[in-house]
Amino acid sequence: MTGLMKTKSSSSSSQHGPVVGSSSIIMIFTVLCLTMFSALTLTQARNELSLSSYYSTSVLDYTKADENATRFLAGAYEASDKGEFIKYASDMGAEVFGSTVVYSAPVDTKQIIEVVLTESNGEIKINSWTLVYIAEWNPDRHLNVYGGNNG
Repeated sequence: MTGLMKTKSSSSSSQHGPVVGSSSIIMIFTVLCLTMFSALTLTQARNELSLSSYYSTSVLDYTKADENATRFLAGAYEASDKGEFIKYASDMGAEVFGSTVVYSAPVDTKQIIEVVLTESNGEIKINSWTLVYIAEWNPDRHLNVYGGNNG
C-alpha cells in the first residue's frame, strides 16, 4: 500500500507544474498588444516625418520657382515701360515668338513653372502661368485581370 501511495503522490506532484492563471495570460496578452501598438506607432511616426519633410521641400522648391517667375514678370513690366520688353526677355533666357514670350522657371528636375506673356501696345498680358511636368512619362500598361483557370 505504501508503494501505491508513493506512486500516487509522486505522479500527482509531477503533474502540477507552474500554474498559469487567467490573470497571467491576460497580462502576457496585454504586454504583447502594447508592444505591437508601440511598434506600429513608431513606424507611422517615422513615415509621417519622411512625408512631411518631402512635402516641405516640394513646397519650398515651388515657392522659389514662383518667386523667380514673379521677378521676371516685374522686370518685364519695367522693360516694357522702356520699350525693351523683347530684349529683356531674351537676355533673361526666355523664348521669344514675335511679341509672345515664354519664360520657364525650374521647380525641380521634373517640373517647371511656365509663364507666357504677350506685349501689345506697351502693355503686357499674362496668357498663362502654369506648372508643367517635363519628365518623361512612362505609363503602366500592365493590368491584372482575372483570366480564369489556365490549366
